Amino acid sequence: MSPIYAIGDIHGQLSMLEHALELIKADGGPEAPIVFLGDYTDRGPESCGVLDYLIQGRDTGRNWVFLKGNHDRMFEWFLQSPTRGDPYLFTDLSWLPPLVSCIICGIAQSIGIDIGMLYFLNVS
Repeated sequence: MSPIYAIGDIHGQLSMLEHALELIKADGGPEAPIVFLGDYTDRGPESCGVLDYLIQGRDTGRNWVFLKGNHDRMFEWFLQSPTRGDPYLFTDLSWLPPLVSCIICGIAQSIGIDIGMLYFLNVS
């Protein structure tokens, strides 16, 4: 039985993702099954690049499964109108305070991050 690989917490780190995939390919071959555990964006410099890379891999038929992480869920909720908070966070705030939310949403749009890309990945 061949191993199933898991990658989590990519957080916009495209070069680290590519390196991890190279290691998996060397160990399990080019068709190794990989489960991505979410948290594709946020924190790192290449969130759009990560999403583009994963979408391209999915579209070429790679044996990849995508799950939605807590950052993906919070980002999705943040973009809803009205903004939805996470009842399990240890604070009465939503993902970001309102002023910061407006600033971040504008920045996200200006650098090309589109919540539709997460839906396009068909994350669960």
